Amino acid sequence: MISSEILNVLNNYLTDQNQFDQDPTRPRSKSNYTSVRSLTRKIPTEINRFIDTGEYYCKGSAGEGNFNEVPWVGVFDREITLSARKGYYIVFLFNAEMTGVYLRLVLGWTQYAELYNGRNRLSKARDHIKEHSKMAKELLRSTQGFSVGEIDLGATNTLGKGYEKGGIIYKYYPSNNLPADNE
Repeated sequence: MISSEILNVLNNYLTDQNQFDQDPTRPRSKSNYTSVRSLTRKIPTEINRFIDTGEYYCKGSAGEGNFNEVPWVGVFDREITLSARKGYYIVFLFNAEMTGVYLRLVLGWTQYAELYNGRNRLSKARDHIKEHSKMAKELLRSTQGFSVGEIDLGATNTLGKGYEKGGIIYKYYPSNNLPADNE
């Protein structure tokens, strides 16, 4: 069921985004779109079947207001963070072209962007998150089949570029080779 909902996002997100952008009504509601329902309701509900919801919190996002360039579904350890903005967490990051999804252990990008507030200081934020990502990788004893290194989400905006820099380990799943739900 998780794989079919991920596939729904990969197959429909860009179309839903385009329809949303073309919708002249105000206020517009993203909850009317099938890919958004998969991201914000269906995938988190399915993941919750596999985790201890007392210890972990699952949430998905297609963005606040407009559609995100890089939508995500995160699993947060309640003792560390309840937000994709800070701390570290596990996340499904969908690439901007919707050709695949990364399962990734990441650092929250926004905490770095806010620390170095201002456009002309984004390179410092990117350097800082890369440095912390490198230190986190060095703490791992095993990657258990996950890859280490940078990813390319095809992002063009600051948020998506920040998601690319804060990774620790990952697995990439192209749309034609999604994992089984129990994986």
